[in-house]
Amino acid sequence: FRHDYGGHVLNIAINYRTSATLDGDLVVSPENVPSHSSLGSSGALRVCELAVCNPELIEDRDKLIRDIHYLENHIIGNRAGTQDQAAAAYGGANLWWFGPGPIQTAEIKREPIPRERAEHFEKRIALFYTDEQRLSSSIHDLVFGQRNYERNIPRLKEMSDLFEEMPSNLTDESAMTEILNRMW
Repeated sequence: FRHDYGGHVLNIAINYRTSATLDGDLVVSPENVPSHSSLGSSGALRVCELAVCNPELIEDRDKLIRDIHYLENHIIGNRAGTQDQAAAAYGGANLWWFGPGPIQTAEIKREPIPRERAEHFEKRIALFYTDEQRLSSSIHDLVFGQRNYERNIPRLKEMSDLFEEMPSNLTDESAMTEILNRMW
C-alpha cells in the first residue's frame, strides 16, 4: 500500500529501550519488551543492530529506516512496514508521511508532535499486553494478502487520512474518540 499510494501514520513511541553492543559479537537486548508482542520490538532491535554496526547511520536516521525496511523485506523476507523502525530511530510522538515508490527513494516526512499534546493523549490511553504473540508480518498478510488487498484500499486510504487528522485533535477527547472509532 505504501509503495502504491503512500500514507500517514501517527506513532507515539513507548518508553521501553533496546540496547546493542559490538564487542567481537553483536549483542542486542530489549528491555521488558517481549518479541512478537506487536509493540515494535523487531523494528527497535533492527535499528540497534544496524546502528551499532554502521554508526554513520545514526546521523542519517531516514537512511537507517530505509535500510532496515530493505533488510527486513528483501533480505530476511518478512513483510514489514516502516513505522516501527521510524519510532525506534526517532522516538517521541510523530506524524509520518511515507511516500509512494521504492522505499530507497520514497519521501519520508516527520512532523514532531508537541510534547504537551502527546502527554495529554498518553494520560488517556492504556496499553495492555495480553501475552498473545503475533508476527506483524502475519498482520500484513491478513490486510494486504492477495484476496484482501484491493478490497481494503479504500479503508487504508481513509485510515491514512484519519492519522493525518489526529495530531491536531490529541487534546480533544470527543474528536479523538470519533477518529479512533472510525479507524477501528
